[in-house]
Amino acid sequence: MKPIFLRFHAFGPYSGTEEIDFTRFESGIFLICGPTGAGKTTIFDAICYALYAHASGNTRSTDSFKSQHASEQEVCYVEFAFSLEDKQYHIRRTPKQMVYSKRKKEMIESGGSVELTMPDGEVLSGKEANARIEELLGLNCEQFRKIVMLAQGEFRKFLDASSREKQEIFRKIFQTDLYERFTARLGSRADEIKRAGESARQAALSMLEQLDWQDDPALQELVQAEYPSPQAVCDHLHQALPAEQHKLELLQKELTLLETQLRRQTDVRRIQALLQLTGRRLTAAEERYIQSWLDWGFGEDAISMAYERTCLNTGGMKWAYCHSILRSWHEQGLHTVEEITAGDVRPGAAPRNQRVP
Repeated sequence: MKPIFLRFHAFGPYSGTEEIDFTRFESGIFLICGPTGAGKTTIFDAICYALYAHASGNTRSTDSFKSQHASEQEVCYVEFAFSLEDKQYHIRRTPKQMVYSKRKKEMIESGGSVELTMPDGEVLSGKEANARIEELLGLNCEQFRKIVMLAQGEFRKFLDASSREKQEIFRKIFQTDLYERFTARLGSRADEIKRAGESARQAALSMLEQLDWQDDPALQELVQAEYPSPQAVCDHLHQALPAEQHKLELLQKELTLLETQLRRQTDVRRIQALLQLTGRRLTAAEERYIQSWLDWGFGEDAISMAYERTCLNTGGMKWAYCHSILRSWHEQGLHTVEEITAGDVRPGAAPRNQRVP
């Protein structure tokens, strides 16, 4: 805000009209000085009153603004013009006062009034004018007194004000609300991230407790540390992963082999029962015969057919004879009962010296 001119009438110790043209001071710096009682504070009071309807200090009330030296017919008022962001504003304010009414021929109370003329010529009055003035300046009366209108030691009150009061004043002066909201959002976001991080850390520590470190002294040391580091544990596990994967592959191969052997043993025992040989252990040669038949892809029905044909032609179970039948079928590509029934009738289907029923 830059003052342009100040005019007041019957205000304070001045009974007439006084006017100050601030545009005369080209440098923008001037001194208001004079002996005690000369009316220096009245100038501050007039400016502050024009803006806020209050004096520049707390010791003077608006009811005492009318000059005691003015006649009863005189009306006290203040006019103040100022520029803000290269736009000019004009205020005329009249305090509540007692004036002589020529019509009633007696003293009557005149109510206070205010008019604010905007740069575009619009005139605001009353509460609307007061609100717009405070909005333009960005300060309320108390803050204006403390940092702009520093009259008669009032600056001391600003220096003695609490940090919270000063913060509020500077916030309005420099319009830092945007930064405060931004800071608050950052703080809120930081709290959210902190809570999320702590939750993730607790989850990680819970997972660390479930790790099996019995065969890994280094992992045991990391997990049982006073302040376990999930990242350090992850790095260690990442380094140990290739070796553990290799061990797992070996175990999987071993498991597959054992499963295959178990399955073959089960199949051999089932064929042994089919051949009615459950009363004794098979010899190594007999097991090889059965495994060969299984490797050729014969099922129980085909092996049973070969067994019955062997017993019929030889009077009992002859392993070599039964093997020759199955090998002949295998060489002909006959593996199921349906294939054998349909294909074994061809010339040369039966082994040499074999009687076909």
